[in-house]
Amino acid sequence: MTIQGAIPLARLGLAELLSASPAFQALFGAADATAARARITWPYADFAGGQALPVAVISNVEYQTERLGDEQGELGVTLYSAIPEEFVALSHADFENFEDSVLTIIKEIKGLSRTINPATGEHFFHLTEVCMRGDVGWLKADETGIEDCRVGTFLVKWV
Repeated sequence: MTIQGAIPLARLGLAELLSASPAFQALFGAADATAARARITWPYADFAGGQALPVAVISNVEYQTERLGDEQGELGVTLYSAIPEEFVALSHADFENFEDSVLTIIKEIKGLSRTINPATGEHFFHLTEVCMRGDVGWLKADETGIEDCRVGTFLVKWV
């Protein structure tokens, strides 16, 4: 496989892994992994074109290398989630709720990494590291042009 072919396959592998996470499915209101997978896009969300929330965006980060025939790299994941009605005021409770959801997703995808995907019978995407990129936060419509939402970003390294 060439380096050019690895990034799209890495995105697909990461999308399968994310959509298998029960916490990801819950955050995105998805009934199953297939419905959750439909909420994942790359390399950006087309909010100007009407992209609806929630959405997860997988993006290239800084590097991808090839050594000894193996590809490896780093991808970013940004989660955009509508603010639930019970948290209409941008509250500390919502911050904690959303941060807990993002951290649970990270924990679950680390646990699923290297296990067998029951849908395909093949191993899930192989992660070597997952880390939060800053704090979770909120985007305001009057400042961004997209609807009010919560946002959290984490990085994954893969081989």
